[in-house]
Amino acid sequence: MRVTAVTGHPGALLSGWSTGETVVVAAGSRAPAVPARILDGPAVAEVADLALRTADLLGHDSVEWALAGGTVHLLQSSRAATTAPAPAAPAAMPGALRAAGTAAVAGDAIGVLRYVRPHQTVDGAGPVILVVDRPVPALAPLLFGARALVSVSGPAECHLVEVARAIGVPVLTGVDVASVTGPLAQLNAGRRLASIDGARAELVVQPRTATAATDPVAAVITTASTLE
Repeated sequence: MRVTAVTGHPGALLSGWSTGETVVVAAGSRAPAVPARILDGPAVAEVADLALRTADLLGHDSVEWALAGGTVHLLQSSRAATTAPAPAAPAAMPGALRAAGTAAVAGDAIGVLRYVRPHQTVDGAGPVILVVDRPVPALAPLLFGARALVSVSGPAECHLVEVARAIGVPVLTGVDVASVTGPLAQLNAGRRLASIDGARAELVVQPRTATAATDPVAAVITTASTLE
């Protein structure tokens, strides 16, 4: 179980601007694996109990909560949408580069990387994996035409991730994309084919030879075929 907290108003976390602090609580435990700075052990245990009781009563696997006056309050809860499994991403070709992150929404995907900012349109046709600086709500309209979303920073628990989960779009957060692609400002100048390895929570950027086709869709199909 992941418990994420932020000091003060939760808007910074839910809007994707603050990563807050996340602690992991092992199955069958109420204590975090490592000490937390924002929440003490008893508070983490109380949040974990709340999440487990909500799951037992409602079948929900995600809760929003607040700690006020020494008491944990349930604000709302939801259940992740059940979607058909996406086709598995192809294995990485020789020379592929990997960048690790956090799997905010599990799943595999393949597409051409496109760096976008809020209120921009996606440049290029075909299946795309969106690369963003932070998972802010203004990016939500772009999710409906994307195979996946990769965020350089920001939390795995925010409203944009909830939208992505509801429509079955895999999301990775905390990925140093530039380390495997070069400057993000230059990313859209080419057609860098990549995949999301959901099991490893990694972005896999294929070598430039994999994107030689002028048509991004053809590039995806060609690469997938050569790896079968």
